[in-house]
This record gives sequence, structure tokens and C-alpha cells, in this order.
Amino acid sequence: MSEFYQYNLGDKNPSDQYALPDLTVGTTLLELPQKSLVQKDIESVNFVPDHSGYSLSNDGTISAVGFDFSGGTLRAGQTAYDTGVGFWFGIVDGTTPKFSLGDSAGTKITFDGSTLTLPSSTTIGGFTVGSDYIRDTANSFGLASTVTGGDDVRFWAGDTFANRASADFRITESGAVTATSITLTTSGALLEGTVIVNAPLTVSFTAGEAITANDAVSISDGSIYGDTLVNIAGNSNAITIGTGSDGTAEGQKLAQSFTVTGARNIKAFQLSLKRVGSAVNFTASIQGDSAGSPDGTPIQSVTFSSGDFGTGSFNTGIYSFATAAALSGSTTYWFVIERTGGGSDVANYILYNANNGGNPYANGLAKIYKYAATWDNAFGNTTSDIYLQLYESIVGGNVSRASALLNDGRTKNFIGFAKSTVSSGSPVDVVIAGLASLTGLTIGNLYYLSDTFGAISTTPGTTTRKVGIATSSTKLLITNNW
Repeated sequence: MSEFYQYNLGDKNPSDQYALPDLTVGTTLLELPQKSLVQKDIESVNFVPDHSGYSLSNDGTISAVGFDFSGGTLRAGQTAYDTGVGFWFGIVDGTTPKFSLGDSAGTKITFDGSTLTLPSSTTIGGFTVGSDYIRDTANSFGLASTVTGGDDVRFWAGDTFANRASADFRITESGAVTATSITLTTSGALLEGTVIVNAPLTVSFTAGEAITANDAVSISDGSIYGDTLVNIAGNSNAITIGTGSDGTAEGQKLAQSFTVTGARNIKAFQLSLKRVGSAVNFTASIQGDSAGSPDGTPIQSVTFSSGDFGTGSFNTGIYSFATAAALSGSTTYWFVIERTGGGSDVANYILYNANNGGNPYANGLAKIYKYAATWDNAFGNTTSDIYLQLYESIVGGNVSRASALLNDGRTKNFIGFAKSTVSSGSPVDVVIAGLASLTGLTIGNLYYLSDTFGAISTTPGTTTRKVGIATSSTKLLITNNW
């Protein structure tokens, strides 16, 4: 015998019923056909829409407190994409995935299927993201996407986003770079690789000596000499220095005393003399003082040849010590010249340019070492001095006037042109690449370092060192090659 029953499985609506087939005694629910229950809603006993519980409807909609899973969407608060306050994830028109979060009428994040849009001011890891910029929270540097129709700034540093067009460092969309200050630090060569500069590239240095605007300058490697610490002019009164026997040569050695102000490093010197006979070697040195005469111990010395000088009139020559002579201030020192090697040679010697009296240098005097093995006053008085210029060493990294004269650091280390007149120890800007602004140039001519310190010429100096080519009467394109 079979019976028909109806069971009300709805917790909320009594009319929601499920029709069951005929049951026989012993039939269990697990044995019922799969579709024997026609489902309309399954709900929790406490389900109240948007208030409590959950439900699963026959169209696949899942509802839970504060959430709605329907039609391929997940939402809470927002009723549709970018509508209301809350969030919405879903597929629009069955094809386009979209996402919105926040207040559709205020601060929000949206993704419309192709573009992710953030709030007008979003902070991420110390950076603020705006509608047309990404900058640090201090508003001192960043990137901008603003389009005005001009050459807009794309990168900036040293000012605010609003003032990026005048920031200390900025790069425009055309690639133009502006920098208030650039420091180039290298190891070994001053510059390595290729630098392409359309506008003048200016770098600030410290002047190692007095420099005049537009001077060609070199970077010191520590071997360049600079300011003249002792400057004594000659008066064409000759003093004979050689190795002949007594009576045939005035003396074996010649010396000039001097002092310097403060601790100084003497790197180079200039002599004035003329040669008699064949070339022979002489030694120049700086020595200390012993009882008013040279002490015989060189602090620094160097050998030169009388063949560097002519025989007709007094000629000048500049020589450098391998290492600068470190001297103390307010201390008496002696500059000494003597024939190298010794021995009797009455035919070959030098005549040195000196002053007989007049006391042209108040801080010293000239002496002659004669064969009697004593130092005597030159010309027999204490007011005579010899021609002498002593130059201080320039600190490595400082700049000095360039010159082709000696093929030393002043020649080899040419870097550019000074923009202003400064004293020793002062900062000076130097144009090291691009077009230097000078005067009196001839268009199309090549220019070289001259022997005159700081000057350039259309003809090479003693050492050929090319510095540039004139593009106008006031512009020189720096080439800086040999």
C-alpha cells in the first residue's frame, strides 16, 4: 500500500513546498530520484535580506549579510559598478570585467575594463600619486604627465610640483636637461668615455692661483706650480759661475737668500742667464741657512743644462722639482746654483743675470762661493740680488692657467676656460665642454695653448696642444685634443 504525503520544507514561506513521489514503508530519502525535490529557495532560519542570514536562490544568487553574489557579481554597499558607497566586482554585459571601490561621488578606485583610476591624491610607500604626477610626499621631486602643448617638464628635483618648470634639476619631454650644479667625480682620468654637450657644461673648481676671466685652465695633479712667491728682477750685471781655477772664474756656486710667508711648497723656479762655450750641466737646489750662508744640504734639487740658454743675451728658463720643497714661514732659505761634477773647465760656464747693489729684494741677498771655500757677498756688498722667481705648487684638484711652455701638467691637463676673475683659493666656474664665450676669435680657425700662461693662439706653443675651433668671433667649440 502506498501513501502520498506533502512536506513543507520552507522555513520562511509556508507556501514554498516540495512534491515528493509515492513512498513505501522502508523508503529512505537517499533513495529518492535526484529531481524529486523541486527547489525554489534555501535559506537560513534567520535570513532577512540585507540584515541577517544567507540564501541560495534557484537562479544561482547567493545572498549573505552585507554581500550580494548575483549575476556574476560580488558587491557590498554599491548597487552597481561605481554606484553608491562600498565595492562592486563583476562582469558587465557578459564580457567586460569591472571593479569599483569607495564612494562613487567622492574618493574611489575604479577599473573600467581597461583603465585603473586612483584617487586624485594617493600615497604609496612615501610617494603621492596624483592625476598627472608621482612625487615624494615632501613634494621635492617626481615625474609629471601634464600636457600643455609646450615642452613640458617630465622629471624634476629641487622644487615643488607647481614650480617644476624652474626646479634646480629638470628634464623636459624633448630631452632638454637643466641642472644648477653638477659634480663630476672620477678616478684616474678627469673624464672618461664620451660626453655630448650642446650647451656649455660648467663645473666649479678651486683656483690654485690668481685666474682671469677667459683664461685657459688646467687641473692640477699636484705637479703644477702656481703663484710667484719670490720675484727678483735682474739688471744685466753678470756673475760668472763655473769650475775654473781661482782667478779665471768668479765662483763655483751662486746663492740667493729668501723667505716666504706661511708654510709654502716651492715647485718650480725661473732663471735668467747666458751660456759661454759648450753646454754643461748645473744643479739648482733649495737649502737651509747656516750662520747666514747655505747649509749645503738640498731640500730639493734638479739638474739643468746650460745648453738650454743662448750665448748672445740673457735668456730665461723655467724648471720644476720632482717633488715640491716644503718650506716654513718666516724662515731663511737659500736658492743655490752650482756646476755639476766639478773639475777644471775654464772654457765652459754661465753668466748669471744679477743686480749690483740697489737692494731690489729686501728679504735676502746674493752670495758667491769661491775657491777659498767661503761664501762671500756678491759684488762685495749686502744690497745685491740675482734674478730669481720661485713658484708655489698647486694643490691637486685645483685649477691653474694652462700653458704649452713646459709640456707639464699645465699643458697635459687642460680642461677648459674660466668664466670669471678670481684670486687663489676662491671658487671658479670653468666651461669644460661645449661652446666657450671668448673674444677676438677668427671663425673656422683652430686654436692651441700658447706659451703665455692662460692664453690661446692660432699657432701652437712649444708643445702642441689643441683646445678648440672658433665657430664665431666670440664662441670656441672646445675639442680638447692634441
